[in-house]
Amino acid sequence: MNDSNLWIFKQIKKELEIFKKDKKYFSSSKDFTRSCVFTFQTIFFLLVDLPRKSLSIEIENNLAVINKLLVRKMSGTKSGFCKARKKIKPKLFEEIGKKLVSLYYGKPTTGKIKRWKGFILKAIDGSILDIVNTPETEAEFGARSNQYGKTVQGMMMIEYDVLNKIITQSYLGGLNKGENTIAKDWTKNMQADELYIYDRLYPGSSLQFLHQSQGTFYVMRCKLSHNKYIKAFVESKENEKIEYWTLTTKVALELQEKGHEVVKGMKIPVRMLRIELGKGEVEVLITNLIDKETYPYQIFKGLYFKRWGVETNIGYLKNVLQIEISSGRRVESIYQDFYATIFRANVQAIIEQDCEEQVNEINKGRKYNYQINKTVAAGVLKGRLATIFLAKRPKRKYSEIKKNIFKKH
Repeated sequence: MNDSNLWIFKQIKKELEIFKKDKKYFSSSKDFTRSCVFTFQTIFFLLVDLPRKSLSIEIENNLAVINKLLVRKMSGTKSGFCKARKKIKPKLFEEIGKKLVSLYYGKPTTGKIKRWKGFILKAIDGSILDIVNTPETEAEFGARSNQYGKTVQGMMMIEYDVLNKIITQSYLGGLNKGENTIAKDWTKNMQADELYIYDRLYPGSSLQFLHQSQGTFYVMRCKLSHNKYIKAFVESKENEKIEYWTLTTKVALELQEKGHEVVKGMKIPVRMLRIELGKGEVEVLITNLIDKETYPYQIFKGLYFKRWGVETNIGYLKNVLQIEISSGRRVESIYQDFYATIFRANVQAIIEQDCEEQVNEINKGRKYNYQINKTVAAGVLKGRLATIFLAKRPKRKYSEIKKNIFKKH
């Protein structure tokens, strides 16, 4: 079985040691300096193992596993865990997640990255998360009221590589910041070899301009009444058309305020595509992939459909990894759990990729292709995640986990 991604987890272990030494993401420089039940490593791996059941039971079960790997014999309590987790800033989980993504897309895995016509194919989508209701969380995230009372909710955003199944960027924040605003913020980090797919909540001249000005590419679904250009295109019955859209005064001012060199009346090229869905239903896609020879009209219906992967992933985060359930009531705990879950989801995705060789072997001669069940794989990884990073023989443990993933199916 393939172990080509194991080196990534070995490197993450080294990164955690660096974080521990520089104490940048600790509440105090004195944190985790003395021998205690809940070391930095124990807290980190307890959280990334997603404690969703009774916290006391999770600590009892998983602490024993982690302590065995660290050659320690100490028991801990729920209150001790809650006190120790305060020492770690949520930013640490966010940063280690970014490091995991950076390693995955760096050498020597670069040649194995799946692409569409040379592009890494990414989809962006958001979702509302229910959050534990406290005065502190309401002040941080916001709340919505109905006949049953107030519900504290936050905004989750995911940038997802739909071919490689990696969450490349994530966000959790208050309801006061819209999805389109977050997407525009993310354009700063986009690369020319990435193609972004958006649903019909995102089209807007400012987001389109940001892609165009930075040399990055997009495909967006539009409402049929989006603007005058789209309305005229729909009425024309044409399959596709390239037109130059004029930036409005409002959009120009918005972009100027963010430091972009924009003047009123500036135009951007937009390719509009009419997609027949059947039974008279039509959707319109817009893109800055202008070259019709390289990107013919016929490819766009299937291309846009690939966006479904981000919605599936959000459902997986909510329904299987239970990203809405927090192991603490403090705002910091909620952020810790959120970014720990994103990290955990990507670890599993990378392990599943190392199983692909065996999956392909199984599928030879089969009428219907075998696929790894992500829910089963998540169950296999529960309670075993720390062994990949802490075991003296990580390759052996890694192989055992992958074998268990197949055995349970």
